[in-house]
Formats: sequence, C-alpha cells, structure tokens
Amino acid sequence: MSRIENFITAINDRFLDGNKMVELNLLWKEMNEYPICKEIVKYGIRQGSECGKACVKGKEKCLCHLPRVIENKNECNFLLVSGRNKGNMCGKKCINDFCKVHEKANEEKQLCTFILKNGSTCQISSTSGLLCKRHINSQIRDKAEQAEQAEQEEGAVVAEQEEQVVDEKEEVAAKQEEQEKVAVTVEQEEQEEQVTVTVEQEEQVAVIAEKEEQVAVIAEKEEQVVEEQLKCKTLLKNGANKGKECGRNCVEGKNVCHLHNK
Repeated sequence: MSRIENFITAINDRFLDGNKMVELNLLWKEMNEYPICKEIVKYGIRQGSECGKACVKGKEKCLCHLPRVIENKNECNFLLVSGRNKGNMCGKKCINDFCKVHEKANEEKQLCTFILKNGSTCQISSTSGLLCKRHINSQIRDKAEQAEQAEQEEGAVVAEQEEQVVDEKEEVAAKQEEQEKVAVTVEQEEQEEQVTVTVEQEEQVAVIAEKEEQVAVIAEKEEQVVEEQLKCKTLLKNGANKGKECGRNCVEGKNVCHLHNK
C-alpha cells in the first residue's frame, strides 16, 4: 500500500503541471527508475513530512538532501599552459583526475589534415573527423560543383548524341530521296527507251514494208518481162491483126509459138 500511496502523492505533488495530466504508464516507469526521497523536510510549510521528490539515479535521496561536499576529492592534475600560474598544476578539487574546465582541454585534439596550396596541412582543431568546419564546407561545395559539372557534361553528351541521331536520320532521309529520284529517272529512261525502241521497230517495219513493196514491184516487172519474153513476137501477115505481133505463148525452149514453129 505504501508504494501506491507514494504513487498517488507523486501524481498530486510533482507530476501535475497546472491542469496538464501526465500518462500513468510514464509515471509508473519514472517511479520505478527514480524512487521517492523519504527524507523528512526540516523547514517550510511541509516541515515534518516526507520529501516525496524523485531521487537521483542510483541514490536513495533527492538532489536537495544529498550532501553538498563529497569526501575524498581529488586534485586536478592539469598542467597550466598560460596565465600567472603557468607551469603549475590546476589543483582544483574534483571527482576525477581533471576538473570540468580541463577535462575537455585534456582530450586528444584532432587536427585538420587538409592540404593547403603551399603544401602544408591546415593544423586547425577539428571537432569531428579529420577536417575542420571550413574545409568540410569547402569539400561539400567542391563535391556540389563536381556534381554540377558532371551533370552538365552528361547533358552535353546527351545533346551530342541526340544531334548525331538527328543527323543520321537526315542522312538516311536524303539517301532515300536520292534513291527515289534515281529510281524515277531510271523508270523514265526505260520508258523513253521503250518508246524509242517502238519507234525504231515501226521504222524498221516501214522500211521492210517498203522493201517488200519494191521487191513485189520488181517481181511484177520481171514477170511482165518474162511474160513478154515468153510471148511470140512473130509479125502476122494476114488477117485483121496483120502487121502486129502474134502474142501467143512460145513453145518451151523457143521464142515462137507452135504455129510459127516451122
């Protein structure tokens, strides 16, 4: 019951911030980690009652009832570097080997290893890592500039590639146009050749026809000559056709007909 009573008093006394309520699970967790101080208050309105404040972690008393002076304190062993006590020990009372002022000074300092333009290192104390704040920022800026340059170079490369693709497409289109023009000219030449061939053929046919006609005329003339040669040319002495040629067909192998063949 005492633990529950303490829990209720903690809610009423030190966990209420005006009208703001605190979650009970958090209260219970804090009660387990930081128990309530049971020292009796000696002064004030709450004189004679228990303190009820949260104890220091690992202790059984709150901060108000812990002793202010800690026994068996050490002296700070830090060697002073400057001031009127230069070369002497600090000598302040402390729990550890060094006081709070010289704990940080005694830590090993990390110096900036950034290489300057003259070839030497920066040698400024760095809080984290191997570089000081100035050179960390400069590296960040350099990386950002490098990234921008890389992006610009990539953009230029992409633009060049696009231009090359466009040029290749234009070359292909020009070649296709040339091929089409060549094909059209070839077709026109073939058509003209066909026309010329047909004209030449017609001319040849006309020439052949003329030659055939000439041959026919010559043949007719030859036939007429042969027929004339085969007619009997003996002059008639009597009759109505007296004085004219006979005109009858000649006997074979002779120039006269059968009547005059005597």
